[in-house]
Formats: sequence, C-alpha cells, structure tokens
Amino acid sequence: MRQIALIAVLLLLLPGILLAGCSQPAAPAATPAPTPSPSLSPAPSLTMETTASASPTPTGTVVARQKQIEVTAVQDGSDVVVRYRGGSSGKDLTALVIKIDSYDGRSITEREENPVVGQEFAFPARGMAGSDTITVTGIFRDGSNQVLLKKNV
Repeated sequence: MRQIALIAVLLLLLPGILLAGCSQPAAPAATPAPTPSPSLSPAPSLTMETTASASPTPTGTVVARQKQIEVTAVQDGSDVVVRYRGGSSGKDLTALVIKIDSYDGRSITEREENPVVGQEFAFPARGMAGSDTITVTGIFRDGSNQVLLKKNV
C-alpha cells in the first residue's frame, strides 16, 4: 500500500516538476549594440593623363573616359605588322605613335597621322618572334594620349 501511495505522489509531482522547467520566462532577446557608421569624406578625384612617355600626371580634375580603339600587332617572319581596326573613339583619333623595341636593343618610333580603319603599318626586318615589344599610343582631338597596345611579338 505504501508503494501505491508513493507512486501516486510521484505521478502527481512529476508533471509539475517537468512543467516547472519549461514554464520559466524566456530570457530577453539580446539588443544589438548600435554600430557606429563611419563618416566618409569624399575622396579627391584625380585625372591620370597618359603621355607618350607613359608617365601619369595627377591634375586634380575629373577622370577622363577611356578611349575605345582596337589595334593589333603581329610578327610575320622578321617583319612586324601593326593594324588599326577602328573602334567607337575612332572619329577622335588623329594619330598613332608606334614604337618597336627590338631584341637587339634597337628602337624605332613612327607617328602615323590620320590612320584609316583597316590600315596596316609594316616594319620590315625588325627582329625575331617573341623578342620585340610593340607599344602603340593613340593621339586624340582633345589633346589626350592613351596607350592602346603594349605587346611582345
């Protein structure tokens, strides 16, 4: 009989004990600390004007847009051939400055005025394949210069 009474008491207390652990109030949600937002001051704008010598000059003005011109260069035996393919900025192109640095230390620079789309510029006997560096710079109506191609052929 004692066992029945003990079991009855345990059966009555057990749900209360189990519910007591589940019925505690939930911990308050953590409030995130405000993140300080950094105040950013505007960065100064610089224009990088590229000259034929490829030395950038900061001028403190608005950045100029890049010109869109396509030029290719290939080695054909010992000859170098540069081709002007045009581009959306072609109407503003006034000249191409083509510089070839040969494997043997020789260098040649030529300025080609008013190039026409599809025009080829051949430089005979300028070296060996993989040994010459070609740099083509565009000169534009607005006075700007831009390196259009720098490639080993």
